[in-house]
Amino acid sequence: MLLQEPNVQVWLYTQATDMRKQFDGLAALAKNQMAGQVTDGHAFVFINRKRTLIKALYYSKGGLCLWSKRLEKGGFHRVTNVCDSDQKINLSWAQLQCLIDGIHWQKMTKSKRSLRKCSPVSPIQVAEQESNCDIQRHTEDRRVPF
Repeated sequence: MLLQEPNVQVWLYTQATDMRKQFDGLAALAKNQMAGQVTDGHAFVFINRKRTLIKALYYSKGGLCLWSKRLEKGGFHRVTNVCDSDQKINLSWAQLQCLIDGIHWQKMTKSKRSLRKCSPVSPIQVAEQESNCDIQRHTEDRRVPF
C-alpha cells in the first residue's frame, strides 16, 4: 500500500511502459523521459500498454520503493491532459488513489471493474437480489466444515 506523503509530487508517465523494467529501468525512464530525479522524493507512476498493470516508483527513507498492482479484469482509465505533447502529468495524491481504485475523476464515474457483481436497475430487481442474498446466507450457514 502506498503511504500518503503531503509534500510528494506524483508524476504519471502518459506513454505505455514496458513492465519488465524494475527499479533501475524505471528510474532511468523517469530521469530521461520525464526530466525528474527519483531521489528528489517525487513519485513516478507507470502503466502498461494494456492498462492492466500500474507501478509507482518513489524514494523513501534511504531507498527506492516500487509498488505495483495488476488487475484481473478491466483496466486503468486513460488520464487526459490539456497539452497532449507532454509525456507526464502531475497528479494530486487523491487523483492517484482514484486512478488505483478505478474511479475516473475526470468523468466522476466508477469503472466497470470496481462496481458490484450485480448492479440492479429496478426496484423489483433490488428486492429479488436481496431475497437471493438472504437465501445464500442461510445456505452458507448450514454448511458443515470437513
